[in-house]
Amino acid sequence: MLLAGVAAVAFMVISVAYYLANRGSQQPVAPQTPSSVTQLPPPLAIEIWEGNTTTKTTLEPIETKGSFNATYKYAGNGWIHIKGEFWAFNIRMPPWKKIRIYVNYTTPTTKIYGKVLVVVRGQPVYAGIGVGFYTIPTTVFTVDRRLVDFYNRALEENNFNEEKMEKFFYSEREFYSYVTCYDTVNKEFYQPIKLMLYVPQPKIILNPGDLVIEGIGEMWILVQVLE
Repeated sequence: MLLAGVAAVAFMVISVAYYLANRGSQQPVAPQTPSSVTQLPPPLAIEIWEGNTTTKTTLEPIETKGSFNATYKYAGNGWIHIKGEFWAFNIRMPPWKKIRIYVNYTTPTTKIYGKVLVVVRGQPVYAGIGVGFYTIPTTVFTVDRRLVDFYNRALEENNFNEEKMEKFFYSEREFYSYVTCYDTVNKEFYQPIKLMLYVPQPKIILNPGDLVIEGIGEMWILVQVLE
């Protein structure tokens, strides 16, 4: 389940269909193609910034809603370049308290968000919290690790119940205390679209604090650990 919220508009992905929810109404938007991935391409050695130096880590392809179809490379100086359709990756992260993520993203669709999520929990459910966007110029997202702790407590307090977490997601407002968004082209801060991904029976185990990125189109991304 993917939940999104911004102002009066919410966007949910439930089971194998997308629904646009606007103040309680539900309208089918597009069917979701089951994954046909039989073998994912190999992980890629990359670097992220920790302060003024780079640290080696990996970019790992993960199963997508459709057939994985993308090219990806490490472009140097911390930048990763991805281009294609129905791609998703896990960025293995070192311990961190605050991170800055630079994203430039171009997509042909306005029905499916590009996503940058922080893994909150890897098991018994997979839960991620983060931001969604369509085509954006180079934008800087800053995330405080306390967001992960905040959502992890909510999962435990709600006994990992999907319905209760959905209500929590739409009612809580602390997200915007832990995440900022800055458009470097127009030189302005704006309120990002928040997303939560919740998978009751994950096929893969991701580590809390890791990043998951997903999209359709082209993305340049750089990650910097601030603390």
